[in-house]
Amino acid sequence: MATVYLSKRNSENLILFFSGWASVPQMFSHLAAKTDVMLFYDYAKKNPSSLKISEINDYKNIYVIAWSFGVLMSHIILPEMHLSAKTTTFINGTPFMINDRYGIPDRIFRLTLKNMNSENRRKFFERMYGKENIIKFNRLEYKRTESNTREELKFLGDNNTQTIHTIRPDRVIISSEDLIVPTKNQKEYWKSQTIETEIINSTHYPFYNFKSWEEMLTS
Repeated sequence: MATVYLSKRNSENLILFFSGWASVPQMFSHLAAKTDVMLFYDYAKKNPSSLKISEINDYKNIYVIAWSFGVLMSHIILPEMHLSAKTTTFINGTPFMINDRYGIPDRIFRLTLKNMNSENRRKFFERMYGKENIIKFNRLEYKRTESNTREELKFLGDNNTQTIHTIRPDRVIISSEDLIVPTKNQKEYWKSQTIETEIINSTHYPFYNFKSWEEMLTS
């Protein structure tokens, strides 16, 4: 796992952002922040993270935002860290990310992993961003290799479990045109948990709908 500060303002507040598969920090550079923001990504990275639990514990308030496979990983990582978040926001993901009813259908995930190459990864990003925003992504300096992202996808699949500790979020945001984690599956899961959801007009990558990290927190 890799971690990096997306915003470091010596604030007493920290947003922990659990990102999705194949992410890079540049994907979120347009988002403003009045507080500190730490990104979790590249979950299969073999080099130990420079993350220091004591450093996080020094913050007065901790907020969690998790997106896509980051929702699954937040359920695994946060209990291990024994952290208590003031609020939690989940976006376009569920704790059961590979699940025919509540996440990505198992067959689709397995085929994606089996056929992963640079061309299919490009097609994935096009589906994730949508036609209007893929141009912005293509301008980024994306340096993660095909083998690196394939390894991470396998890692996420291996860590998908049906018996994880569940976190009850304060806010759930779902994109109306999510072609990665089917919108209807997300709705069905959160309905089963009696948790209200907010539907926004966006694709799986929803961050151009926001100007700042704080917009994604609850009031």
